[in-house]
Amino acid sequence: MKLPQVRLFPVLVAFALILPMRSLAQQVFVYSWGLATPNADRNLWNWNAGTKTATLLGDLPVGTSIRVLESGLTLDGGGHTLSGTDYQHGIGISVSLVGDAKGIQNVTVKNFVIKDLYKGIQFSGCLNSSITQNTFTNTWQAIALFNSDGNTIQENSGSGNSSREIFLHISSGNLIANNTLTTPKSQIYLQEASSNNIIRGNTLSGGGVPGSIGIEIGYASIPNKTPCINNSFYDNNIVGNAYGVYIWQPNTGNEFYHNNFDGNGNPLATYPAGNVFYLDPPIGGNYYSNHSNVDVNKNDFADSPYRNDNYPWVEKSGWLDRTPTANAGPDRTIGPGGTIQLDGNASSDPEGQPLTYSWSVAAKPAGSTAELTNATSVNPTFHPDKGGQYTIRLTVSDGRHTSAPAEVRITVTNTRPTAIITYQQQTEDIVSVPIQLDGAGSSDLDGQALTYKWTFVSKPAGSAAQFSDASIVSPSFVPDLPGDYTVQLVVNDGFDDSVPAYVTISIHSRAQAVETLTETTQTLIADAGLSSGEATSLLSKLDGALGKLNEVAQLGSSAPGNTSSNLYTTAQNKLDAFVNQLDALVNSGRISEASADALRTQVQAIINTFPGSSDNPGNGPKPKGTDASFQAEGPAGEIESHDFGLMQNAPNPFNPSTTIEYTVPELSSVSLKVYDLSGHEVANLVDREQQPGRYQFRFDGSHLPSGVYIYRLQAGKLTISKKLVNSK
Repeated sequence: MKLPQVRLFPVLVAFALILPMRSLAQQVFVYSWGLATPNADRNLWNWNAGTKTATLLGDLPVGTSIRVLESGLTLDGGGHTLSGTDYQHGIGISVSLVGDAKGIQNVTVKNFVIKDLYKGIQFSGCLNSSITQNTFTNTWQAIALFNSDGNTIQENSGSGNSSREIFLHISSGNLIANNTLTTPKSQIYLQEASSNNIIRGNTLSGGGVPGSIGIEIGYASIPNKTPCINNSFYDNNIVGNAYGVYIWQPNTGNEFYHNNFDGNGNPLATYPAGNVFYLDPPIGGNYYSNHSNVDVNKNDFADSPYRNDNYPWVEKSGWLDRTPTANAGPDRTIGPGGTIQLDGNASSDPEGQPLTYSWSVAAKPAGSTAELTNATSVNPTFHPDKGGQYTIRLTVSDGRHTSAPAEVRITVTNTRPTAIITYQQQTEDIVSVPIQLDGAGSSDLDGQALTYKWTFVSKPAGSAAQFSDASIVSPSFVPDLPGDYTVQLVVNDGFDDSVPAYVTISIHSRAQAVETLTETTQTLIADAGLSSGEATSLLSKLDGALGKLNEVAQLGSSAPGNTSSNLYTTAQNKLDAFVNQLDALVNSGRISEASADALRTQVQAIINTFPGSSDNPGNGPKPKGTDASFQAEGPAGEIESHDFGLMQNAPNPFNPSTTIEYTVPELSSVSLKVYDLSGHEVANLVDREQQPGRYQFRFDGSHLPSGVYIYRLQAGKLTISKKLVNSK
């Protein structure tokens, strides 16, 4: 369809096409029917050169027409009127190149009120342009597309028009959506080779006029004309027409889905085979399917003879069956402790329907319990709890179809922690003496808090040794058999385990330890330069003390408390004699102070091999008299209420406090103190006179670092010491 020719101003036409573009008149050729001065109405326009937008400032004179000659322009009617003298002549707005050549594109025409014209808006050879939010009254054709593809016609309204509201001729790939059209003829008319168009969401009414048609696909019955095929009609409300849909032969392959045909005299007419209406029973050779009556995807033929309360089901492939596409976003990498916000916004639906989202964790590292938060939102959050790779899966649904899953991979990078074991090695590690382990040297480069897992890799056959607590930083264990104990520590930073750390501790029997230490002591005495008599005298006193201690160890818990106490007293006296002789030898210059200190240390190591013995609690390097480096302990077992006794603290190890219980046989000046392994006093618990009886004291070690300590009870000339373990 060509624009009517006007011969009054050829110079102006040349001006619009040739001169540099500086004003609105060079973009938009405005002329008036019957007016001698075609540019008289320029002052009604506002031109924005930056956006190439011409905005109408008021109603145009009756009979004005507009022709757009260039791509990329926007015409905004601003709600003002463009009108003619009657509906049989004139085109309100024509968008086309000279001769209607195909190629003008990206033109927008919006917000006009158009009436009393032959055609309201006509696109010829237009691509990717739009006609939106215009109002049409009393036009023979409101909107006409000729040889135009990929355009959008939406949110327009028309009423009282005598022929066709929207007319397509040899036009494909256009979207006609959400228009409200009322006319006694055809509201939407597709003609000759108009294919692959989408017509959705329109309200089409014939106003009850006989012969009115909601959607007409025609003209192809004329010889040598190409039919209209593969057009999709859905979600339209087609009411008050003589025919809801009228299809001329041989237009085929068109799809009608989820439309309302209520109030039409006939829903369908002249329906060649190949058009799909999704209605049961089959009509005119078309293919339909009847499914559950709860399926909401239906065409409603409410008052038609074909109603039958059928609910159709889409089962053929093609545009209407296209599913939405899920997009879970790009793969991500984070450090430990991070939180990820996922993004499904790039998911899409071909029909533009709203989507619902369903996220799930498809794969995660072993031991992980991480889950999604708000898994049905477009942007859920995810907090990984282990190092490694996670796979998150997304599906979306448009209410009819569910997409194929999309996946995003989240990688948590983590530096494995390092496990380190230390322990305080004794001169001789022996059976029944607690071994204190320490994992405090373990570390994590990422600064994550560590958890600890201690295990025995190996221990002597038959050993029942166990850790005091295998999940703390510094546990202890009591070796119950001689041999090698190999301990493993693995630390975890909440994401990864460390490489295991190992330590092997060789435990000797008391007899082995005493023999080894005694040999060393004899060597020290021999090397001290003493006479044979002096050396023999020292060794005799030491051997006598060790003999008595060995008797106590062999008696065990079967001996009465006073029996073991007498043996310990004898051993104490012999050790006092040993220390006194050693001091005398130092004072006389017969032995050096260094040699004496070496002997004292070695003798202390021997004493420590006996049950309950401990390091010297004194503060100086040379204990003397009753402050000699041995404090006796009663054997294990029940102690009578009036015997002198010091019980093992409970619990042990402890954190932060423990109970110490002891008995006093007679009115005595009682001292109960706690020392560290270097002999320094760290707590004075009791220092007063007490009556005979059993006593308890609650010791709070929260102010002390973890480790092994000695607690010492002294009443008169009687002294007992034991070890306690502070574990934090």
